[in-house]
Amino acid sequence: MRTAGLFLLLIAVLVSGTWYAYRATTEISGSEQWVSHTYQVMDALDSLILTLQRTQNTAADYIATGNADYLSEYRATSSRIAQRIDDVRRLIADNPEQQRALIAVEINVVRLKATLDQAADARTQGQVVTTTGDQQRSITADIRAMKAREAELLNRRVDEAAHSLQTTRVGLLAGAAANLILLILAAALVIRDQEQRSQIRDSRLQLAAIVDSSDDAILSKSLDGTITSWNKGAEQLYGWPAQEIIGQSVYRVVPDDHHEELRNILERLARGERIDHLETIRLRRDGTTVEVELTISPVRSDSTITGASVIARDITLRKQLERSLHQLTIGVLQAQDEERRRIAREIHDTTVQKLALLSMNMAKMKIMTDPAKMAASVENSQRLASECVQELRTLSYVLHPPMLDELGLGSALKIYVEGIAQRSGLAIETDVDPTIERLDPEVEMALFRVAQESLSNVLRHSGSKIAQIRVVNQDGIELSISDKGVGMPEKPSASELPVAVGVGIPGMKERIRQLGGVLTITSGPSGTTVTAHVPDRKAANA
Repeated sequence: MRTAGLFLLLIAVLVSGTWYAYRATTEISGSEQWVSHTYQVMDALDSLILTLQRTQNTAADYIATGNADYLSEYRATSSRIAQRIDDVRRLIADNPEQQRALIAVEINVVRLKATLDQAADARTQGQVVTTTGDQQRSITADIRAMKAREAELLNRRVDEAAHSLQTTRVGLLAGAAANLILLILAAALVIRDQEQRSQIRDSRLQLAAIVDSSDDAILSKSLDGTITSWNKGAEQLYGWPAQEIIGQSVYRVVPDDHHEELRNILERLARGERIDHLETIRLRRDGTTVEVELTISPVRSDSTITGASVIARDITLRKQLERSLHQLTIGVLQAQDEERRRIAREIHDTTVQKLALLSMNMAKMKIMTDPAKMAASVENSQRLASECVQELRTLSYVLHPPMLDELGLGSALKIYVEGIAQRSGLAIETDVDPTIERLDPEVEMALFRVAQESLSNVLRHSGSKIAQIRVVNQDGIELSISDKGVGMPEKPSASELPVAVGVGIPGMKERIRQLGGVLTITSGPSGTTVTAHVPDRKAANA
């Protein structure tokens, strides 16, 4: 139909050269509007580039610093990307080539934002992540290519206006040449139309391939809940192959107790609402449930909502980690309460009793007249006072060793080990690399607490009579505590579980992890070894 119309136009131009000249004049008058329009497109593309760069920079700043202000700025900036893309799309509605380029840019922007969101979420959870600007730079290059095409289009329109002016001057004498040009243009348009159709078809196939190969489950459904598409990610997440589930109701992947939720979702979609980051439960083919995060968008055709697209992401592991962290927090609080009760009980049963006896001795001394009895009472009181001082000093050292601040890790460990050996009879060999300088206080405290907790476990659970502590500088600081005891049970029973893997071990691992290190435990019938390795962080005044 388009080709036939062009040939009719040729006949019309042959009949009236005046109309051709008039049309050329009209194009000249309209060229200024096209030039202005092209500048608007170029400005919109510049604005999109700046927004993308700002989004990348604020995300990188947040990942590098963890500053919540950067995260807020990143969220606000990234939310404006869609508006910038819509501005460009509105301005290039008359240019199919630019529309195809914008589709490719938009796909890459979605990937970039997903990458940055994952990195920001990981950084929020305390993970160490890194990002590069490669994606953003690639997208920027594509947008600049679009801008270059707009510049070429601007030059072409200026040239066309000049050509139209010349055509107007020559009038009817140039009619034949104009007809020839239109004939060539018609042929070119036919070829270009075929190429455009082929490119659009290839773009759609590429987009379909991207959706199908996505790790996220992506599906579409009608407003009555009938599944109309189902990618490989959905097959992996839910277990149903596409040929079995397409055409079925989406209720097949929704547990019975979530049907009301799904009905509410369908009602909101019918009103044109978008649903972001909905955390819920879905049903696999084998009957098990999976925790997912859903992003649901209405699908429109000629401004009419015809269905919805759903992106589902498996968040089972994340939710398990959140629950584990919650349980660990509860365990830490319980351990703190238990330790406070133990300290209070120990002070009450030993030190307080001795102080009470000391007070009674001093009261008796007031009324004593026999020098020999008074001397014996003074000697007994001195012994009680010395025992109280020793017990309080030991308790103070357990709570926070003062020698750690004054002398460093090596000396504090040796003093602590000597006290343990005297009180328990455990033979402990200590080997500290003398070349290790003072470390960062956080590192020294974390390693000391690992040694303290490990020796406590040796005394309470291993049955070993000997232990060894080694501190070496080996691509970082490495602390190891070994014993010759019975080892840890591979699968502890319910009664053994608090003893075997109580809050002490997770607490030690978390201390070391926060310093960028790792804590490992190897255990067998011949004993257990706890090894902590952290980066070598020197003290600020070292």
